[in-house]
Amino acid sequence: MKTPLLLMLYICLLTVAGFCYGDDTVKPKVSTLVKEPTILVGQKNTVQIKVLVPSWFTKSLYFEEVEAKNILTVPANKSAYPVSEKVAGKMWSGVTKEYYIVALKPGEFTLTIPPLKVHFMGEDSTQIVQTITPEPVTFTATIPEKARALNPVIIADSIELEQSLSIPEKLTAGQTVTRSLSVKVHGSSALFIPQLLKDTDTEFQRAYLRSPKVEDLYHARSDELLGTRQETQDTLLKTDGTLSIEPISIKYYQPSSNEIITVSVDGSHVIVKPGKLTVQQWLTRIFIIIVALLISALLIKRSMLAYKKYKESEIYQFKQLLKNLDKPNHTLLITLNQWRQRWRLHYLKNAQASKEISAITLDIEQAVYNKGNVNKNWSAQLQEHRQRFIDKKSQTKGLQTLNP
Repeated sequence: MKTPLLLMLYICLLTVAGFCYGDDTVKPKVSTLVKEPTILVGQKNTVQIKVLVPSWFTKSLYFEEVEAKNILTVPANKSAYPVSEKVAGKMWSGVTKEYYIVALKPGEFTLTIPPLKVHFMGEDSTQIVQTITPEPVTFTATIPEKARALNPVIIADSIELEQSLSIPEKLTAGQTVTRSLSVKVHGSSALFIPQLLKDTDTEFQRAYLRSPKVEDLYHARSDELLGTRQETQDTLLKTDGTLSIEPISIKYYQPSSNEIITVSVDGSHVIVKPGKLTVQQWLTRIFIIIVALLISALLIKRSMLAYKKYKESEIYQFKQLLKNLDKPNHTLLITLNQWRQRWRLHYLKNAQASKEISAITLDIEQAVYNKGNVNKNWSAQLQEHRQRFIDKKSQTKGLQTLNP
């Protein structure tokens, strides 16, 4: 009875030992590592995950992307590569995965690695599938004292800022000026670069900003993180004038020199000439011209009528009479008779005035027909004579106004 019982106990111990040995040898080994426990905000840090198996992978190992608040994962042209190491005297094969991350803000960060499903071949040529969870990693991001004065905070090895302008040769209103900016950030992410160009809408211009292109990429061969940002602005010129292209600058902190560096592009001023008129503008101008011509024609007609009326007036005839006194001739006599006709009713009522004008007329006729000399008193005599008529006419009108 004791022998079978001991035999069964021995078999159970061998089975348990076999299971324990099998679990220890077939379990993949996973290690995690953060290269920089303390790093500057915006600088690249590397989180490395290494998975080893005693044989080989029967299925490609898939690594999910890691995500955390205020952490940027940067894509790379190569982030996983095969490795092999000796474990307990035996060569194990595996894969090393590297995550390139950038802290967007200062603080302490804990990065959780997603679980991995590992497919590999066991010692008895059977496929084994196990799910393992790598240990999380922790690191701290800081901002140097000198960089804290920047707004926004940009920490980079170097920054290149370039500008290109597309301006028509003969710039006129209605045309478009295109401005492009290219920013290359060495050693940091382009997400730290703020928007450099803006949409504007004024009476002179309207600027449209195209969607910016932002890209970050880690180059494993050169071990460099390169961020690029491209902005393009199209400015429509509404009227003629001067287009002002403002200068643009970027300030950043350079860790290698512990200095604040400024990169910039120059601005300029461009003359905008009047553009071609649209159909609506042409019609508006034609309408204004027609209205102006009609108003001018009306004013000219009124002026001509007024001048004609003035030429038919008594004062005009009297001035012509005085003007012709210097040359006694038949024209003078005609002018005198025309002017006398203006006052014929007054002469009929005023015998004294009739005698005065008859005497003056006789004197002028003798000078005309006998070719006598000009009497210098004619002008004064006629003006005094006319003034008495005017005064008397004014008195008569005044009396008519007072008489009810």
